[in-house]
Amino acid sequence: MPLEIDFELVRDAAGEVIGFQLISQPETYSEEFCAKFPRALTQKRAQIKSNAEENSLAFVLLDTDQRLEVSIEPADLAELRKNVLNPGAKLRFELAGHLTEGFKIIRM
Repeated sequence: MPLEIDFELVRDAAGEVIGFQLISQPETYSEEFCAKFPRALTQKRAQIKSNAEENSLAFVLLDTDQRLEVSIEPADLAELRKNVLNPGAKLRFELAGHLTEGFKIIRM
């Protein structure tokens, strides 16, 4: 069953990409994915993979078969890789979504 999760970039006042958010639709597997992913990422049980050739991001929970792939504009992907996905980036996690599970990952 495909995950029903909305992906959105987070930008600063100047329009630079500084993060992203994932918010699940009211569907059990999608809500579970969004609830587990932030903690799993900090415990190295999840990965965010960028694919510049396909202009996509993949959010993968390694101990399950759950995977979310999203398409992203090439310029936005480059900014996200530079500002958020680089190994030295200092990030913070925030809750997102009010009625369903969701989270933001934002550069500090």
